[in-house]
Amino acid sequence: MDTFRVRITGRTVVETAAVLLAVAGLIVLSIQASQQAFSNSDIQIAQWVRSLGFPGLSIILSLANALTAAPIAITLWVVVMALLVLRGRPLEAMAVFSVSGLWLANLFLRILVDRPRPSPEIIEVVEFSGGASFPSGHVTAAITFYGLLTFLTIYNLRRGHLRVALPVLSVLIIGLTSLSRVYVGAHWPSDVLGAYLLGLIGLAGIAWIYSSIKEDTFHLPRLRRKQPAPLPDGIKIARSIASTVYLDARAGTAAKEYNPPRLVRGLYWLAFQAPFPYQRRREALEAAAAKRKIASLLTKHQFGHDMVAAFYEIRNGGSNYQFVTELIPGTSPKSNREIEDTLSNLYSYSQEVGLPTWQISPGNPHAYSNFIRTPQGDLKLIDLESTLVSFSPPWKQLLAYLRDGHFPVFDDVDFVRLRNYVNSHASELKQSLGPSGLEELGQAIDAAERSTQAWKEREPRIWGRLASRVYRRLDMSKVFQGIGRRLDRAEAMAEALLKGGIDRWEREGRIDGQRAASLRETLATSEVRSLLKHLGAHLVLSLALRFPFGSASRFAWVLTFRLKARYDLAKGRVTKEEYRAARSVHSIPVMLVSLIPGLGTIAYFASSTMIRTGLARMLIDQFAYKLPFGLYRRLRLARITAPRLLKPAARAQQALQMPLLKPDQLKPGVVTRSVGPQEREEQKSCVNC
Repeated sequence: MDTFRVRITGRTVVETAAVLLAVAGLIVLSIQASQQAFSNSDIQIAQWVRSLGFPGLSIILSLANALTAAPIAITLWVVVMALLVLRGRPLEAMAVFSVSGLWLANLFLRILVDRPRPSPEIIEVVEFSGGASFPSGHVTAAITFYGLLTFLTIYNLRRGHLRVALPVLSVLIIGLTSLSRVYVGAHWPSDVLGAYLLGLIGLAGIAWIYSSIKEDTFHLPRLRRKQPAPLPDGIKIARSIASTVYLDARAGTAAKEYNPPRLVRGLYWLAFQAPFPYQRRREALEAAAAKRKIASLLTKHQFGHDMVAAFYEIRNGGSNYQFVTELIPGTSPKSNREIEDTLSNLYSYSQEVGLPTWQISPGNPHAYSNFIRTPQGDLKLIDLESTLVSFSPPWKQLLAYLRDGHFPVFDDVDFVRLRNYVNSHASELKQSLGPSGLEELGQAIDAAERSTQAWKEREPRIWGRLASRVYRRLDMSKVFQGIGRRLDRAEAMAEALLKGGIDRWEREGRIDGQRAASLRETLATSEVRSLLKHLGAHLVLSLALRFPFGSASRFAWVLTFRLKARYDLAKGRVTKEEYRAARSVHSIPVMLVSLIPGLGTIAYFASSTMIRTGLARMLIDQFAYKLPFGLYRRLRLARITAPRLLKPAARAQQALQMPLLKPDQLKPGVVTRSVGPQEREEQKSCVNC
């Protein structure tokens, strides 16, 4: 243990010394830059960089330069923060947000030093712009943003491709950006060095604060509180930001009384326009008790043992209620890293069943404080109730929360998902919990839903109701469900469309019976059958979605399957011949035609398979035949799309070969005409003549 402490202390001293040296170097470099526009070293290094003549170097450096320019850099910064929030990583999102402070520091330092940019008289300048030069804004943005992403990845991921790929990509972008700013003559090499020093100082500060919060070694000073009244023997007090817990070892109970500060109460009021619920709303505490029972039974089913401290009662403590639970003996983990696997498994399972996740989220720096490790080594969740409103719902539960009006999020349950899980896993739950346990779980879900509804109906919840209303207006789930159901019979739709065209051509006398039979046999080949499902999918998408969504979805369909074929070839899942066949089906002409409104519905007529088999013309004619207002017949488009009518003799011969239809064989909606004896004799005489 002593050796470990010495190592930590020695590393801390080295890191502190490195930061102090960087600060001193930045100060010296800033003073020099303010007094001297450039140095001989700047000119020599800049000329050497300009002399580099690798093929394609200018294009690569231009790309790196664009990635760190303000429009793309700010866009990526916002996108990454949004993704971290949706992934339940608010601390990481705040760390990325703090990068903006370093960008402002860079701007302030440039104004303070006011060093002129390189001029064309001294060095060749490709990109010239006004303003100060020291330090380089592009390089500062690259180091702070990509450097911080690298730190967060290495700190939080133990393994995986991202742990290696992101640092390599970050180093590449930072290096190329540094080179590009000198290559185009926008900055001196010392400007780039100043950006490195500023970025490293800022990153060291952000990394120290982040890791200290994650490891719970960073504590803000707290105001002195008024001393409480003396307590009976055997009762101890544990405090948190919003509650006081009375620990009674003799009774084996932990009575939590909520006394949130003004900030916590203010956040809740802004979110839901109501007082903090766990103080004076009994129905809110009853909902919390039922959620504990649900979590208790489900963890027993999933992990083999009950992981939640039991609920006992709700006491009326006078001004506030007390939420009494089981007192779990043991010790608290030191940080999230100690119970990282447990947190990840419990977090994923809670998302799957629709339970609240903030108190067990790996992104919550103090999630470990909600657990106790028992003397037997098991982890028990002692605190499942939140105190802070969350504006970062898990990505998997976001749509459900918006649907139910749970925005912002505060200990909300997705009862639709929870009931679906119980129904779909009823046999497994009955086996692990027993019939009585499964019945108890159902009763707990009913109680939680009743109490939650009674609690939330008493609150205005303006933002949640607004979010729910907007969601219902924009909800496309029913449309997608309808598309999914239709896609199951998409191939049959496409086959019926083509068979209808063949029957019509034969009935109109445009092809003889032999040609019709040949086309029907072509429809049955595996090559065409594999194409029909994609043609049917385009029919479904065109019926369900209007322009421009229909065109975009058809284009995306073709592109997706073309890329999938390429991916399968790279993975060795298909042969080269199979890949060529897929590429001929999902061809570039098909992709382009799919964007055309109307005609894009049958875009697969442009595939080489349809053209080679002669079905392309059939498909176009059948599509045109269904145009509204009888335009196909009025404009006589059949002269372009359909084969010419057979000669009278061939048509008569075909009529003789066609079997007569009995009344029970007639298809609804199809106009047919039986041939009488007199007409048959006339046809025979016509053939004989």
